[in-house]
Amino acid sequence: MRVVVGSSQDNDTCVAATPGNGLFNLATLTTAGREEIDDACVDTPKPETTTVLVVEKRGSVREAEMGDLVNYTIRIRNNGTGIALLPVLVDRLPAGFRLVEGSARVSGATLVALDGSPGPVLRLTLDRIDPGAEVQVAYRVRIGVGALEGDGINRAQVECREAPDAVATRPCSNEDRWEVDINAGVFSEEGCVAGQVFVDCNYNSIKDREELGIPGVRMYLQDGTFLISDSEGKYSYCGLRPTTHVLKVDATTLPTRSRMVTSSSRNVGDANSLFIDMKKGELHRADFIEGSCNNEVIEQVKARKAQGEVSSVQTEAGQPPLRFESKPLPQSSPPQQGTDSANQRIERTRHGRAPAANDDAPKAMQETGTDGD
Repeated sequence: MRVVVGSSQDNDTCVAATPGNGLFNLATLTTAGREEIDDACVDTPKPETTTVLVVEKRGSVREAEMGDLVNYTIRIRNNGTGIALLPVLVDRLPAGFRLVEGSARVSGATLVALDGSPGPVLRLTLDRIDPGAEVQVAYRVRIGVGALEGDGINRAQVECREAPDAVATRPCSNEDRWEVDINAGVFSEEGCVAGQVFVDCNYNSIKDREELGIPGVRMYLQDGTFLISDSEGKYSYCGLRPTTHVLKVDATTLPTRSRMVTSSSRNVGDANSLFIDMKKGELHRADFIEGSCNNEVIEQVKARKAQGEVSSVQTEAGQPPLRFESKPLPQSSPPQQGTDSANQRIERTRHGRAPAANDDAPKAMQETGTDGD
C-alpha cells in the first residue's frame, strides 16, 4: 500500500480501530462458522520536505542564428534526505526565445502542469523527486524577433513547497545558466567581401576559364585584418561593418615581375588597393588583376598551384616591401596640400631644374622681352 502524495497528514499516529489515524488495516477470515480477525497499525508521519536539489542545464549549441532551433536539457538531482513534493522548475528564457509547443519531455517524474508557455518564464510542476533520484527535463525553443537585443542567457532554478497543499514556493536549488551567442545570419547588417587574384591574359578585366588564379597572396584591410587567397586565387571574409573599407595587396606575396592593373574606379589609380563601399548585408565583389601575363609570372603561379591547398602566404625573392601609401610618391617628403603655405619650394620644373627660392619671375620675363628686341 502506498500513501498518496497530498493525503491528509493531520492524524499521523495509528490508533487501532480508529479510522483516520495513521494506516489501520483490519482483516477478517470466516470459514466453517469460525471467524479469525487480525489487524495492522502503521503510523504515517509527515514526510521530510527539506531537500537539497541540484540543477544542471545544458544546450545543444553555443552559437545560433535567427530562426534556429535550440534543444535544452535540465537535470535535477535530489541530494537531500527529504522528498521534494510538487517542485516547480522555473526556466527564464532569453528575449526572443519561444518554447516549441509539445516539445517538453520529462523522465524520472511526472509533469503535472506547464505554465507560461511559450515564454519568457516557463513553470513546470513535477509530482515528486525522491531522495537520491534524478529527473531530466528536455524541451526545444525557437530563436525569433528580439533575440539580438537580449543576452542569450537561459536561467533555470527549482522552487519547492513547504507542504503539498501550499501555494507559495521558495528557491530550493542552485541557478544554472546556458548562454547562446546570437548571430543575425541573413538578417545581419554586416557584409561580406569575396573576390579573386588572377592573371588576365586577354586584358578584358574578367576571369576567364583558362586564366589562372594566384594562390598565397596576402591582402590587408585597414584595421590590420589580413586574408590569403586559396589554391584558386579566391578569398572571402564576412563581418564587415556597413561603411567604406580599404583592401590592399601585399606586393611581397605576388609572383616576381608581377604588374597589377586597375579594374575599376575603386582602385583610385592604385592597382594594389581597392575601396570597398560596404552596404548592409551586402556581398561585395573585389578582384585584383595581374596584367603582365609574362612567362615568368605564369611559371611561378603554376608552381604555387602544384603545392596544393594554401596553408600560408607565398613569397618570392626580390619583391619590394609592403607600403600603405595609395600611390608612389614623387618625393620623400609628404605631398604638398592646398592648405599649405604658398611660400614653399617647387619640387621640379618641367625643364628639370628646381629654381631657387629667390628667383624673380618678373625679371625672367623682362630678360625674355629684351632678347626679343
